[in-house]
Amino acid sequence: MNCQHCQQELLASDRFCPNCGAPVSAPAAVAAHSPTPPQPAQPDTGPAATARISAGTAAAPPPHAGARQSVNVTVNTPIVLAPPAGPGCLVRAVWYLCVGWWLAGWAIVLGYVAMVTVIGLPLAFWLFDRVPTLLTLRPRTLTYVAETRYGVTFLKATTLPQLPLWQRALWFVCVGWWATLLWLALAYALSLLILPLPLAIMMYDRIGGVMTLHRH
Repeated sequence: MNCQHCQQELLASDRFCPNCGAPVSAPAAVAAHSPTPPQPAQPDTGPAATARISAGTAAAPPPHAGARQSVNVTVNTPIVLAPPAGPGCLVRAVWYLCVGWWLAGWAIVLGYVAMVTVIGLPLAFWLFDRVPTLLTLRPRTLTYVAETRYGVTFLKATTLPQLPLWQRALWFVCVGWWATLLWLALAYALSLLILPLPLAIMMYDRIGGVMTLHRH
C-alpha cells in the first residue's frame, strides 16, 4: 500500500505517512487491518475420505465397552423375632392369678362375638392377637423382613404372604367359625390348668390361622 500524496510505501500499521506526514485514509487502513474472513471448509467426499470414515467407525469402541455396572440387590428374608422378656415372672404370676385369667376370658368372648358378625373381624383379630398379653403380660411375637441394600441390612416389620382372599373367606364360612370356637375353648381350658399354660399361649398365637388361615 502507498501514500496517496507522495507514493511512499507504507506499512500495514502506519497511520501517517513517514515521508510527508499525511494521514492514511481510513478505508485503506481498515482494509489493511481487516482479517480475511475464513472460508467454510468444503467437505471431503473423495475415496480417501470415505476410507478414513470407515476405518474410524470400525475402530471406535462402543460407548460403554468395558464399563463396570453396579447392581443393587435386595434380599427379602422373613425373620421371626422372639418377644422381649417383659415383666418378671413374679409380676406375671400375680397378674395371671388376679386379673389375667378372667380378663383373657372376656377378651375371647368379645372377640368371638365380633368374629361372628363378620364386619367385626378386624376387631376379633386385634383382640385375639392380644390374648397372651392379657393373660400373662407376655409381649407379642413380631415378624420382620431383612433387606440388604448396598451392603447394609435393615429390619422392617411386616407380615407373611397371605393366601388369596377367596380361599380364606371360603375356609371361614365352612370351617373357621366353628373350629375357632372349639380351639378357643380348648386353649382357655388349658390356660386355667396352669401347667399346660405354654401350650395354651401357643394355641392363642394361632387363632388367626384357625379362623381365616391367616399367616402370622
